[in-house]
Amino acid sequence: MKWLVDDDPLFVLPTVAVKLGLNESIFLQQLHYWLEKSTHTYDGYTWVYNTYEGWKKQFPFWSESTIRRTIVRLEKKGIVVSRYRSKLDKTKWYRIDYHVLANVMNGEEERQNDETNAQHEQTTMQHDVSHASTCQDARRNMNRQTNITTDHTLQNIIYFYEQNGFGTISSYVGEQMALWVNETSAEWVLEALTIALKNGVKTWKYAEGILRNWKKHGRIKKEKRAVRTEWIPEWLHIDYTQYERRTYNEAELEQKRRELEERLKKKRA
Repeated sequence: MKWLVDDDPLFVLPTVAVKLGLNESIFLQQLHYWLEKSTHTYDGYTWVYNTYEGWKKQFPFWSESTIRRTIVRLEKKGIVVSRYRSKLDKTKWYRIDYHVLANVMNGEEERQNDETNAQHEQTTMQHDVSHASTCQDARRNMNRQTNITTDHTLQNIIYFYEQNGFGTISSYVGEQMALWVNETSAEWVLEALTIALKNGVKTWKYAEGILRNWKKHGRIKKEKRAVRTEWIPEWLHIDYTQYERRTYNEAELEQKRRELEERLKKKRA
């Protein structure tokens, strides 16, 4: 029949297609087919050679870029091994690493990835705990060294230090930063770190050298904190205990009341 197979068919194993992808399983089956017929051996392995244009003739339903991506994905998994014969000859040689293929199909790769991810998560967790502890130590050290350094100031300096690639801050660096903040200010410390960053020398030692140089040449001096003072009214200092408290009888109170009313009438007049 016209639309059914009279030519050599392309085989696809559903289990391989599910595991690797449809395109990958088609290419891999075709490569295996040619490896079975090949007589080219090198390093104890059988190889076949082809160009991307040559592969396209075998897979006319794919574009050349699709073929390239399919091969690259198999190469990254280590299932397909490829090499060029020379720098001038762009014909590419291919073979299948059947051991890697077996591991992938048996789930060994997933188990290894799971173990690797678990180890990575554990390492990341340990780093986070260590980093949090280091930051807390640095914060405590800075607070011991200076009265003007606050948690907010420390967080700004640590954030700038670590986010710009200087590394993870240590307790020693935290103590030195605290001393310089106390000696100058947080703004001067950040300015020195910024210059170190611009010069491409991401070390605290370099930034500290900048601060020493500024101090040596009198560019920076220890900033004095302003002392807040408030004006206290004079009457607050009056000692009212010197005045005796007098007791008036009803007649005297009535007299005082009349006198007060007379004064008010005069003011109104």
